[in-house]
Amino acid sequence: MFIHGLRTVVLTDHQPLTALFNRSNVSARILRWSLELQCYNLEIKFVKEKTNVVADALSRGTAQRTGVESMEGLNEIVVNCIRKDKKSKWLTELESDDDFAEVVDALNEGDTSVRVTWPGAVKPVQIADFVLEDGDLKMYQANGRLVYVVPKSSRYEIFHEAHSGTFAGHFSAHKLLNRLRKEVFWPTMVHDFHKWTRECQRCFAHNVRPRMTSPLKPIVTTKPYEIVGVDVLEVGMTTSGNRYAVTIIDHFSKFAAAYPVPDKSAETIAKTIFIRWIAEGCRWPKVDMSDKGAEFENRVIEELTRITKIDHVTTKGYNPRENGVTERLNGTVIAMLRRSTIVPMEWDDRLPFCMFSYNTYAYAMQCNAYAFSTAPVHQRKPYFVLHGTDPSYPSGVIPNGGVSWYTMDESMGDYKAPLLQAVSEVHEWVREYNERVREKMKMECDKRDTVDESKHPKVGNRVYMLSPNEKVMSSHPKLTCEWAGPFRVIETSDNSAVVSRIGENVEPIRVQFDMLRLVPPYIPDDRVDTVTNRGRRGRKPRAKVNRITTICFRGADIRSSQEKGHLEFVCKEGCLKDEKLEELKGIQLPGALSKRPLGTLWNAWRIASIFIRTDIEMAAKIKFWKGGTNCLDEEALQKVIRLAYDKCMDWTEFVRVTEGIKQHEKIEDYGFEKTYDATLKKVKKEIEEEERGKRPIKEGSTAFAAPASAALLEKGGPKRESRHG
Repeated sequence: MFIHGLRTVVLTDHQPLTALFNRSNVSARILRWSLELQCYNLEIKFVKEKTNVVADALSRGTAQRTGVESMEGLNEIVVNCIRKDKKSKWLTELESDDDFAEVVDALNEGDTSVRVTWPGAVKPVQIADFVLEDGDLKMYQANGRLVYVVPKSSRYEIFHEAHSGTFAGHFSAHKLLNRLRKEVFWPTMVHDFHKWTRECQRCFAHNVRPRMTSPLKPIVTTKPYEIVGVDVLEVGMTTSGNRYAVTIIDHFSKFAAAYPVPDKSAETIAKTIFIRWIAEGCRWPKVDMSDKGAEFENRVIEELTRITKIDHVTTKGYNPRENGVTERLNGTVIAMLRRSTIVPMEWDDRLPFCMFSYNTYAYAMQCNAYAFSTAPVHQRKPYFVLHGTDPSYPSGVIPNGGVSWYTMDESMGDYKAPLLQAVSEVHEWVREYNERVREKMKMECDKRDTVDESKHPKVGNRVYMLSPNEKVMSSHPKLTCEWAGPFRVIETSDNSAVVSRIGENVEPIRVQFDMLRLVPPYIPDDRVDTVTNRGRRGRKPRAKVNRITTICFRGADIRSSQEKGHLEFVCKEGCLKDEKLEELKGIQLPGALSKRPLGTLWNAWRIASIFIRTDIEMAAKIKFWKGGTNCLDEEALQKVIRLAYDKCMDWTEFVRVTEGIKQHEKIEDYGFEKTYDATLKKVKKEIEEEERGKRPIKEGSTAFAAPASAALLEKGGPKRESRHG
């Protein structure tokens, strides 16, 4: 058994043995010997007899008897023995448990006729179903399987290992119960598993849930150019150098325009809107609506709207439905270009003709499903709504009758009066038509999307917010979590809410209900971050945003030593296994003790709390340590956590992302949540101050380079050269 599987060299002075594995013509007895030795990796070598003295001495030597051995007890043999099982930690705890103390006592007394009933149990359980085996309390299941009875202190740890441990997959309570019922039991097992599964923050953030649907809120207009929608449509590079089209549409009349542009810089967009739409077209809007693109949210557009006294309104971001009229126009423009453009790189030459056709044909409020045809067709043309007449343009087939001689004697007044009356009637019809369509559209959309206002967030609720760009920016989009939070709702409207990150001094943002997820009360406030963040572009406002605090902050809830942040937590890499106690800065330890491994943070804290004291002698400290004295000290815990932060990545992550400690599992009947919470905050502050001090301070002059358009960013407006300079 000592040489099995190992290469072994056998030295012998019997030379015929060297051919034992090489001979083919051997007797049956030698063949059996050879086969027996085949299971060993042997190499037989010949040595001369005079050099094989060790083997000769062992074979020829005799044992020397020094006395007479006693023969007493040679005929005795142990047939059976009685061994008292040592109580396990679980059984010791169950003996003092209110639910199982009676069961353990009855089994010790041998009384199996007793029945026990637990709160919430459907029927009583017989004591005969339990048994004390190997120092543990076990229970027979209906299928005859014997399972462990678990005390209260280990129940969550069992769930945590099965639900989110190394070999776990965050499965539902039903699947966990089907598996663990074959191994463990406690009375409230079903209730506890469902409760703890609901409280799992990772499951809540990653699992697919029905989206919250906000009610449709149509935009109301009563006259032309009251609100215009603006957007930038990327079509493709043309031979003229144009790549984009600036699309503009009037919400009341649906009169639209599209202008090809080479880029979507702020200057290009501002010039196109003002020169082409406002100045050349004599169309001065009161409000222009756009998305939150960088080409619309900048200082140039702000200056343009300030000078022209036009209110600039943006959508809430990632919400094309809010600017739906313009988005629908984009789809129509692309469809017309796709059907009528012969050479794709010349689409900008074809675009004006497409827009002329769009404005001179009747529309159905951009949505055929809700259209009404209660007015003449010519009154539903955008051009007719604005001008009160249809445009005149030549036809290659229809004869052109020219000007009628019967209308040449009419005065300007005779022409103007019916025209104004017709325009007034058309505008009144459009207002009524728009109102009917809005009501019909809202009713159908809310019914289709099953809008339930009772499920919408209220002021004070906690929510998670969707980050739409998270999957786009990730190299593993299928493994990303798109939800960040928690946020606090501080204001609501019919279809959106103003939210702010809990515990942060950041500017609140308005988000539509579709991108919010209500957080139930049992989900903790632990921070969930995404790589991409949502917020407003540009400079921060000068107005101070007060820090939003809440008394509902819960902090980390640590219930098991398997969780990061537990003082008995051991990382998978064993980062602290090789660290010595002497690494604790500012604590003087005896030589032998300083060379001991750090172990868990709880062990290091106990030792550091004794030896950090300066009011007792070293001999007394050693005596207290050997006697198991606990005098937990906040400063000692700070040094221990800081060492773990520097040496272990898991502890670094925990300290970085955890704002505080709400609850920690008791260790040796010690509760220390407040001490732990205060110490953690001190460590975070200490790290922040160190990082601030290490930031390099750049000295010397600073150069700034910018294009000519950046003059608008100068304080006091653009500076111009003096004519007399």
